[in-house]
Amino acid sequence: MDAGGTADISAQLLLFAEQTTDFVGVADPWGHLLYLNAAARKRLGIVNLADATLADIFPLDEFAFYYEVARPQLVRTGAWSGEVRVNVAGEGPVAMYVSTSAKIGPGGEVNELVVYAREVPRPAPAGVSRVGGASEVDEETGLLTGSAFADRVRRALANGPRDGDPCALVLVDVDGAVLRSLAGRLSRLARTNDIVGRVGEHRLGLLLGAVRSYGEALRVAQMTYESLIDPPVTTAGGEIAASVRCGAAVSTWSDVPTDLIERASAAMSNEPAVRDVDAGGPGTVSDPAEESASMAEFRVALSRGDVRPYAQPVVDLRSGRLVGYRGMARWHHRRLGALEASEFIGMIADTPLASQVDLNVARELAAVVTLAVGDAPLRLYTPVSRRLIADVRTEQFLSEIADAFFLSTSQLRLQVARPLLDRWAPALRDALETLRDAGVALVLTGVENGSDARALLEHPFDELHISPRLTTAAVTDADAARAVSVIVRLARENDVPVAAAGVDSEPQADLLIDAGCDFAFGDLYGRAEPADTID
Repeated sequence: MDAGGTADISAQLLLFAEQTTDFVGVADPWGHLLYLNAAARKRLGIVNLADATLADIFPLDEFAFYYEVARPQLVRTGAWSGEVRVNVAGEGPVAMYVSTSAKIGPGGEVNELVVYAREVPRPAPAGVSRVGGASEVDEETGLLTGSAFADRVRRALANGPRDGDPCALVLVDVDGAVLRSLAGRLSRLARTNDIVGRVGEHRLGLLLGAVRSYGEALRVAQMTYESLIDPPVTTAGGEIAASVRCGAAVSTWSDVPTDLIERASAAMSNEPAVRDVDAGGPGTVSDPAEESASMAEFRVALSRGDVRPYAQPVVDLRSGRLVGYRGMARWHHRRLGALEASEFIGMIADTPLASQVDLNVARELAAVVTLAVGDAPLRLYTPVSRRLIADVRTEQFLSEIADAFFLSTSQLRLQVARPLLDRWAPALRDALETLRDAGVALVLTGVENGSDARALLEHPFDELHISPRLTTAAVTDADAARAVSVIVRLARENDVPVAAAGVDSEPQADLLIDAGCDFAFGDLYGRAEPADTID
């Protein structure tokens, strides 16, 4: 088609967009609104698009859902559709069915969004909606009723472990006051082959179509728990921090639905589904109300592109040859200036935002590694949060990033911070071993003494990184220098290389070379720079 024909079609589409009563909009990669049709501008009360972003359209919890659920699917498939609430002028949040498409860049980044939305008709005042002539959907939650859910579970169990991986049930107890809101969140967590329904008066069920192990079911239970408690539910009377309990059970060949529900309920009573993943359990989660303002700022910063991936070269200590790049995130706060990851990672560590930041860094770092020319394939050192480790989709996400940039998964190096070892649990170990089996290398960072290095005897790490503090101290402190030697010796005994962080001077580099360290990164070899500026 010639350019004139394309221009005619574009003009017709624009004319349609301006005449339709449905919403049509376009946003850039950072969430700035580039276009809203007349109907959308009027209904949303937005006159000037100059400073308008996606963050202005959605209520806080729906904006979180966009980044935690919708945007990852956009990155994977280029499209997402579903029901969300939208702020409308003079009325508050209104349910809309939204269809979104995106241009996806070579690294899986979202380059442009086109959004089409239509208001969801208000339900008729009946007790139960009907599907296929049968009372299957509960109006209060929008989920399958107890009997309909049990029927679906029964059919899934009939095709269970004999033919492949077993099913698993995640059972959730929630507050009645926020049942509907949390039911909506649970629906959004479900994958295509999962089933969501109401099991009791204050109880919901998520049937996982197939799991490889009980550890995987535990990780889904943990992810479910964290997604339901944060952010708090917004009501007319203010925010409510939900009280949630989760339990998980894996099916066997002889199970009926009641068997699976009883085992998941028993697990909930003992709370292994949450406590096994994180030894602290639910009691360690901070009050979301205390962090809501900062979390809201962070979500808006993500939409504006203010949380940026950085990359720093990693070199061979003896030859100075480039061996890879280390990734990190920095928040360019509009009031406080540039914030290091250590200044905000604690706030988001137990939320889906941590996974999103990790994957953004990994994608940008993959682009840097692909563009850089080296004698051998370069390594991609990227941070990984406990949240991303526990996510059952992480292996898939990392494989997609590697494939998009024509990298091998053996080039991926996940940096696991030393403090995570203090909260180690069987499910976390299982998740890391799954990633390692997929060919992804694991790096223990922040190593400061021989005790830290002995983690090699218990955990499957492929590389150790000495902390910047120890690197600095080793030049003037004999005890610190001996600690470096002990770490290197233990690593050598386990055939694991050692890198030193924070190498900023020649005396530091000389000491580390003498101690037998393999790699290093720091100001001496190159400062961290925004990943999109490295060519």
